[in-house]
Amino acid sequence: MTSKTRHVWFCLHGFGQLARYFSRKFTDFADEETCIVVPEGLSRLYLNGAYDRVGASWLTREDRDVEIQDFLAYLNGLYDHILAGRSPETLQINLLGFSQGAATACRWLANEHIRVDRLVLWAGFFPNGFADMIDPARLATVDAHYVYGRQDEYIRDMPDPQAYIDQIQRHAPGLRITAYEGGHRVEPAVLKEVLRSGST
Repeated sequence: MTSKTRHVWFCLHGFGQLARYFSRKFTDFADEETCIVVPEGLSRLYLNGAYDRVGASWLTREDRDVEIQDFLAYLNGLYDHILAGRSPETLQINLLGFSQGAATACRWLANEHIRVDRLVLWAGFFPNGFADMIDPARLATVDAHYVYGRQDEYIRDMPDPQAYIDQIQRHAPGLRITAYEGGHRVEPAVLKEVLRSGST
């Protein structure tokens, strides 16, 4: 953050990813007016039996409620640190959550510690109780998007993918849905299109 910063992005990775690799998706978005923040989930794990690949997670079912409180405290502290000395109202604050990070972003937004201008939920499943978690009136003030790839195996292989998308729209009627030809990953070119569509 500098005196020139006008836009801040908080980008939350998916299960099994590390922040240093996930952050590469947003290299083209950083400039002197844009600060990209990519925090990492507090729990790390080996991703294969050879113990040579390490990833991170925001939570598991073990002590789930405690882990939620831990990552909320961590993210809130990070938010306060990044914005120290700046009024949030002078900045455009963007929150992107991919896969497991989408549910994490929903929980963080519902915690009501942060102010968000734009929300991008990418190929993630909403947390249990999502319909009651975020005040629809508050969500209506946010430029909110849900993005997914038509070849995303986690959505494509659901018994009824369209029913899931319809359910999302019922729970968050102001959410703009963007589907693209691709799999379970963030595509920077698609994100640029989403941002352009949100600015019109």
